[in-house]
Amino acid sequence: MRSFDVQRRKLLQYGFMGLGAFFGNTLLPDSVKATSLSLVAFGGLLPPDQNGVRLPANFTSRIVARSGQELSGYKWHAAPDGGAVFATADGGWVYVSNSELDNQAGGVGALHFNA
Repeated sequence: MRSFDVQRRKLLQYGFMGLGAFFGNTLLPDSVKATSLSLVAFGGLLPPDQNGVRLPANFTSRIVARSGQELSGYKWHAAPDGGAVFATADGGWVYVSNSELDNQAGGVGALHFNA
């Protein structure tokens, strides 16, 4: 990766973080605001669990995909570096993961979980 790409990515990242801090959730639709939860409400983070994930008390983690793993005809991308979870109308959830690597090694994947 070229140095310029890294610096540009950091500039964009910090720019969006700054906008988020400035506007808070005032620009989000009401449906998103209602489901947005603050980590502070759950207390501090515990030490890493068996998967290496730090979570609040009474939360658990599980591994749902690994880089290079075949999932329903899709090879899960390498080095996932960003993710989000969205509720679906049927009561389930969609986890979306992003990876930005050179030479088309990255990608975006989504996993759907039922209720």
